[in-house]
This record gives sequence, C-alpha cells and structure tokens, in this order.
Amino acid sequence: MSAGTRVVGRRTTRSDRLVPLAYLVAALLLGVLILPSVLRPPRDQPTTSSGFSPDAPPDKNNQSSVFSSFQQASSGTPGGVTQTAGTAPPTTQPPAKIVPGACPYGFGNPPRQIESVYAPPCAPAFSGDNGGATAAGVNTTDVNVCFVMQLTGTVGNDGEMVGPPAPNDSANMRTYKVFRDYFNSRYQFYGRHLRFFYALPDSTKSGDDQERARGDKAADVDHCFAALQETSPASIDELTLRHIFTFTLAQTPESYFGSKDPYLWSFTPAGSQAVRLGTEYACKKLAGKPPSFTNDPNLSGAKQRKFGAIVYNLPQYANPGPQIKSLMAQCGVSVDPIVTYDLTGSGASTQGLASAITQMQVNNVTTVFYLGDLLSAVFFTQNAKSNNYFPEWFVPGFGGVDTGHIGRDYDQQEWSHAFGFSFYEIPKPDEETECYKAYHEIDPNNDPDSGMCTYMWGNMVQMFAAMQAAGPHLDIQTIKQAMVSQKHLPPDPPWHMAGGYDLNDHTYPDWASEIWWDPKATASDGQAGSYRFPRRGKRYTYGQWPTEDPPVFQNGPDVMALSP
Repeated sequence: MSAGTRVVGRRTTRSDRLVPLAYLVAALLLGVLILPSVLRPPRDQPTTSSGFSPDAPPDKNNQSSVFSSFQQASSGTPGGVTQTAGTAPPTTQPPAKIVPGACPYGFGNPPRQIESVYAPPCAPAFSGDNGGATAAGVNTTDVNVCFVMQLTGTVGNDGEMVGPPAPNDSANMRTYKVFRDYFNSRYQFYGRHLRFFYALPDSTKSGDDQERARGDKAADVDHCFAALQETSPASIDELTLRHIFTFTLAQTPESYFGSKDPYLWSFTPAGSQAVRLGTEYACKKLAGKPPSFTNDPNLSGAKQRKFGAIVYNLPQYANPGPQIKSLMAQCGVSVDPIVTYDLTGSGASTQGLASAITQMQVNNVTTVFYLGDLLSAVFFTQNAKSNNYFPEWFVPGFGGVDTGHIGRDYDQQEWSHAFGFSFYEIPKPDEETECYKAYHEIDPNNDPDSGMCTYMWGNMVQMFAAMQAAGPHLDIQTIKQAMVSQKHLPPDPPWHMAGGYDLNDHTYPDWASEIWWDPKATASDGQAGSYRFPRRGKRYTYGQWPTEDPPVFQNGPDVMALSP
C-alpha cells in the first residue's frame, strides 16, 4: 500500500455501540420485572455505570453484535470492528511543539483561529511569561486534559496518550493524537501544549462507584485541569467536585449545570431547553388540532390530539415530566399519562420501560411527547408496532434520536410518523465536515473515527477556544469569563448550530430546525433513511415558533436531507 493511499474502513459511531444493547434490552425485558438487575452490564465489564444518559446525536449506524458495545471499551476497539496493528499507513506529522504565531491558519473575515465556524477569533502572537502553574493541571509548558468516555472515543490504554500517531494505534487512539497535534499547532496556548490522558475504568468497581473513581483518577493521578466526559452523572459529580473544568454530552437541565458552576459546560443542549422549546412548539402547532400525522384508524378520527409523554429520568435529570405538564397546561392541554423510566435496572425504572406503550395506548394518546433515550426508542417502537399502535412521535430535540441515521434502527412503520426539531447541524458527507478536514490537515492518509468527530469535535473546539481566550493566566475564573464573553453565533447559514453561553446558560445551542423522518430520503452515507429539514433548515429560538400546522411530511424545493 502506498503512503498516499488513505485507509477508509467501516466507520463506527456511537449508535453502533448503543443499538445492539437496545436489542438486548428488548430481549431481556420479559424478565426484568423478576430480575431487574439484567439491565445492568456485567460487573467485569470496564464501563458499567448505572447512569447511562440519553444525549449526543447519533450519526451513522451499522449494527454489530449484541455484546460488542461493551467489549470495545476494554480493548480500545469500537464495537463490531477489529482494529489490526500495522494496517494504517504512516501519518504525516507536523513539527513537534509548534507554538502558533499570529494566527498562522486563520480562516474567514474577520479571521478565526481555524476553519470551524465555532472557533475563536484569531489570537495575537505571544512571548513572555505565562504565569507558570496558574491552576492544578497547568504549568509553564503543559495543560493536562482528561477524557472520561463510555461509548465513544474509548481506548484500552490508561493514562497519557504519549508520542505521535503510530501504525499500531487503534483508530480511536490515532484520532486522539491527531486532534492533540492539530490543536497544539493551530490554537494559541501561550507557550503551553495540551497533553491528553484517558481515564480507564477500574474493572474492580462497577456502576456509579466506577465512574466516580474515574473522576478521582483524573484529579489525583493524571492531574487534569480539564476533562471531556460522556454522560454518566456520577463522573460529572466527581469531576466537578474535584474542580476540573468539564465538558459533558449529558442533557441534564440547566439547573444542574448551574449547580456545578463554574466547572460544567456543554456543546449539546440542556434537557430543560428541549422541554421549553418543545412545549412552545406543541402549543402553537399541535394543540387543539386533529392528529394528522398518524394513519392509525383508532387515532386518526380524533377531533384533537391527546398527548402523553415518555420521559427518561435520573435524579440529576430532575424529572421533566411535571414541567411538561405545567407548561402544556398554560395552553389548555393536559398531558396524561406521563411515564418515567431509566436504565439502572431498578424495579420502578423497568416497570416504566415495560408499561409505557401500553399506558399510551389504553389512554388513546395520539401524540407521544418523546423525551427518552435513543437506545430505548428501539424497544418502544417495536412494542408499539406489536400492539398495532401507531401514534405520532413528537421529537423535541432530546436524547439523540433527532439527528443522523439512528432512526433506521427504529421500527419504520412507527418512525415514519416521527417529527419535531433538532438543535444539531444539518448533515454533510463526512469528507466535507470540519472534523474530517481538520484531521486530514495533520494525517491525510487516514480517516478519523467517525463517532469521535460526531460527538467530541465540537466540544473540543469550544473547550480549547476557551483556553485560548482565557489568556496566559489560565485558571477556572479566567476560563469562565472566556466562556461567557464569546460572541453568540447567529443561525445564518442555518446548517450549523447556533447559540452561545452566558452566566445562566452553560450549554451552547439555542436555535432549532424542524425535522421529520423519511425512510426513503438519501442520507449523507448514500443510504436510504434520514431526517428531512423543511424551509431549508430555518432555525427558531424561544418565542419564535409560528402558529401554524407543522410543515412536515411534504416534499418541495425547500426541503432537504443534506446541507447545501
């Protein structure tokens, strides 16, 4: 194989690792009321947090074996993929320890530090004293950054990711190293360089204890100033307790983020944002009208919609059910029943999981307000179909069910009635995304891990932008000021996410595009099944939803599945 040949393998993403587990959950559900612990992964698996949470948007999905989603965490190999040492061509490396001058890779007008639309403005050249050890995990030459991942970006090596990308590195390890080298050579860190560490789970622990131990390891062993964390509330609690600047994929409510200030932030929307924008949408567009997006003969004749809700809930999620009920009551709508569940394996959680669809059906719910996770949607839609129950599925930007191709794994007769909105980007082919372009600037001979691009890239751009904007004296106060001082990105053009941060808003997106699922739409991977975006993806924020019927399930020149 020539050095100029790029290895393009099967691109495995987070949905590859979650969806097989969904089928396992469905298969075991008949026994969970008797043996509720079966929903917990076995104790000897490396990642066994009971706090799985439904958050990041899935991208691609190709199914793998039932257990591969957990096997990959200990091997450093994505589920369903065998990564063989020595198969990747050599990478092209930048010179070591490059200190950016006056924005050497500036892009746009006015210039941004890198091409990403989420990047900070160009920083000036720097020379002089950076203050040295300005915070824990920071010294004159380095900033330590930990990764505490559960399903995406997992590797089998504990501690620092040392050295340049090597031929025997896994795809995930190679992607981490290329990202590290990319940001070190493009961003201004005032004489410092990022050092990446992975906090491997301790196989002698399980559940929340295991995730809390990872937070302790990030603080006490790796001495990290910052961390990118996936979804476990237990590790969030520990990382922030240990005063580590943390970005998370978890869609907990803003009140939870506020309780962790100034340490917790996210590039994904807070759950409370989804509820607030979703209830406004439902009141203005759906309430008091017939359920026109269902063909269920037992529902389609109703004079007006009957709402119910399926809600994922853990203590940190503060049960959004009552908030939904209260906000919908303001427009004269009763939401009943509201069924809560989680994936901890407790009796109450599995009862909700098992009974949700039955409760919706017996109460003649025409429109399901879905604030569940992307994994359980597989079971819920299969269960609904088996009961010959075909309601409208209202998707208000929560749980990762709203983007990418994950909808292919839901029953298509059911999900062809799914609509709502998404806070995330309108999809592009991988090669055209910011992440792939950035990766190829460092390593043109290989591709990045697709899941890491989907879920981690934007968070890294924002986290490291805050480090740049904080200036030479890097500590939690200067980085908080950097977070809240950055300009908000408007929704123009609408393909990208839009929003920003402030003192009472610790999550980035504020604007959403309407979506509906089309099983026949050609997606970014060339396969059938994708969300469509009416009005060319026009975005709306609080108070802006038009009072009208939703412009969904109809094609036209302004309807798209891919970003133009």
